[in-house]
Amino acid sequence: MKKTLQLLIALFAFTYASAQSISGTIGEEFTVGDYTFRITSQTPNEAELSGSTLADLNVPANAVDSFNATDYSITAIGANAFESNTTITSVILPSSVVTLKAKAFNKASNLVSINLDYIVATEASALASCTSLPSTMNLPKCEDFGNYTFVFCTNINAVNIPLATRIGEGALRGSGIFQMNIPSTVTTIGGQLFRGCTNLTDVQLNWLDPNVVTWDNTKTTNTTVWNNIVPSAVKLYVPVTTKATYETFYPWSDVTAVNVIEGSIPEPAADPVGTTFTIADIEYRVTSVDDLEVEVASSTLAAVTVPATVTKLDGDAETYSVTAIGGSAFLDNTSVTSVTLPTSVDVIKGDAFSGCVNLETINLENIVTVQTQNAFFNCPKLTTANLAAATEIGNFAFHGFGDSTLATINIPSAVTIGKAAFRTSEISAINIPETVTSIGDVVFMDCNSLTKIQVNWTATENIPVITAGVFTNLTPASITLYVPVGTAALYEAADVWTDLTIVEGTLSVTNVNEADFSVYPNPTNDLLTITSQINIIDVTVLNANGRVVLNSNAMQLDLSALAPGVYFLKIKTQNGVAVKTVIKK
Repeated sequence: MKKTLQLLIALFAFTYASAQSISGTIGEEFTVGDYTFRITSQTPNEAELSGSTLADLNVPANAVDSFNATDYSITAIGANAFESNTTITSVILPSSVVTLKAKAFNKASNLVSINLDYIVATEASALASCTSLPSTMNLPKCEDFGNYTFVFCTNINAVNIPLATRIGEGALRGSGIFQMNIPSTVTTIGGQLFRGCTNLTDVQLNWLDPNVVTWDNTKTTNTTVWNNIVPSAVKLYVPVTTKATYETFYPWSDVTAVNVIEGSIPEPAADPVGTTFTIADIEYRVTSVDDLEVEVASSTLAAVTVPATVTKLDGDAETYSVTAIGGSAFLDNTSVTSVTLPTSVDVIKGDAFSGCVNLETINLENIVTVQTQNAFFNCPKLTTANLAAATEIGNFAFHGFGDSTLATINIPSAVTIGKAAFRTSEISAINIPETVTSIGDVVFMDCNSLTKIQVNWTATENIPVITAGVFTNLTPASITLYVPVGTAALYEAADVWTDLTIVEGTLSVTNVNEADFSVYPNPTNDLLTITSQINIIDVTVLNANGRVVLNSNAMQLDLSALAPGVYFLKIKTQNGVAVKTVIKK
């Protein structure tokens, strides 16, 4: 009897273990061919794709775990499954896959195609920073359009989500979107909806009563909807008889009343807004159908010469005016060294040249608007910015990120100067015109060469109110403020301005003359000698990527420890900064 009982117990244990093995355990992974799957459910038997080494994925609807002989339905792409995967280029999803989990394809920068026809939900950052995705993304069954789904997908011009009930925070932030139709099914919208969408021109709204929407913000207000773009430039299309409601209903009321239009976004007669085409290695994007205008979207050239007009010959030949450099057009482009702009280009959009570490020259004399934000952020070789016509200079426009050589800035027509616009630049003097009405915080932060400022306001009410942060990490008393004759008392009574050394008169700017310097031998094997007719404060050596490799105040530099290549000497003097190119053999 005892042996029989032991046998029954052993048999039961074996049967139980076998049953557990056969049914599989949630979280266990198994491999079929080139695909790895993770079990997510036992009743019903479901799994998600968790990885693959393939460049082109054709995801199966079902997969059999040979270990437990169980057939699983594949219902999702797992969290982080292909995050930062630069191998993957295309994905075909079966109808069974209805969810893209958090960061499933985050930073899959070479992903150029994926069908989203059956996706019902996208979790946070599912396709974030997929910068090679096509211009139009269709999600016809998506109900939950998750947080940051397409954040920083700069190639995307249009997103279709006709059944969505929720649009998550930052779902389109920093994308290249031009037009957006928000269906009436949407009842919840997160903050930062259009933040940094500098290409946005048209938004279609469909609620008869906008009160049906709940704003699900992690920020404190809905202002994040329009962050870093100009809402008054956007056209808002609303249902008939609702114009008055939207004109006063925040945040839609931020759009200029004349741009709130009853009806639908009109169908374009020619190439729709957002269409891209390439001519002579420059990619253009259509920005206006009515006026036949385009902007530069990207280029692979090192020396870019932008034409005033381009003619697209396929189909009906259309000639477009080139009026802008698009948002993120040259973002982190390390190839471009020079840009020549025609008079027709008068707008530089956000992040247009951000991170162009080898950009040395660009003519900006016809630019009217440098949009927020980061238009020339971290361009360490850009030495001059002649903004003769510019009225708006956006946030972080010329923030040097610590390695700036920007020594000359001309802004005679400026009206607004954004936050940190010239932070860390090497300017020694600047003339702020009387047209300026606002100056953002930390504009001159870490501008350690700044010693002279000319201002031109003659009435107290016209002097912009500024914070002490404008001169962060500087000693205000060491900066001479030149003011119009007879106005010293006005500035002495003005907060922050009074902290500078106020002098009535006109600033005489002494420019650095490169003829005052001699650098030899060049090329050099190791030692480099500098001779100068004016006092040198210090010398910084930067590599070809704009990074500091040597600092000195000596007149002879030892470069023997540096690798052969091209370097830049940033020579700081009492009159400003000069930059010279040297070659280390």
